[in-house]
Amino acid sequence: MKDLQTALSNERGSNSSALQELKETKKKIEYFNSKISDLEAANLNLNQKIADITQLMEDMKSGHRAQMHAKEDEIKRLLDELANQMKEYQNLQDVKIALDMEIAVFRQLIECEEDRLGLGDRSFDNSLSSSSRSKTPDYKTSVERTSESTFQRKVTVSQTQL
Repeated sequence: MKDLQTALSNERGSNSSALQELKETKKKIEYFNSKISDLEAANLNLNQKIADITQLMEDMKSGHRAQMHAKEDEIKRLLDELANQMKEYQNLQDVKIALDMEIAVFRQLIECEEDRLGLGDRSFDNSLSSSSRSKTPDYKTSVERTSESTFQRKVTVSQTQL
């Protein structure tokens, strides 16, 4: 009987310690369940932030693309405008060269006619011609009677020199 009582007492002690371990294990399980819930909430919050940031990045990308497209359109418009102005400038240069050549032809005709008629007041003509030369760019204008193709070649040469 004494052996049974000792065995019972040992069993009660071991049962008590097992019960104590069970309580501690339940507390740990509750703690870990609580920790899991907190981590899942934090994970959900972080996933939401990731989704928000991704959407913000997409919005910024589309805004950036729109700005780049607008700038490319502006560059294209400015290049077209520049090309048109260059074409207009070239046309004006062609007209200027043609007029300069025509003026030189008429000046030579007038000088020849003055020489032929003996109208020789050249002091006024020379002062006028020297003052007009100082205001015009330095380039040679040669006047010859030429065909249209030769005139076009001279205009082309003059254009390349400018």
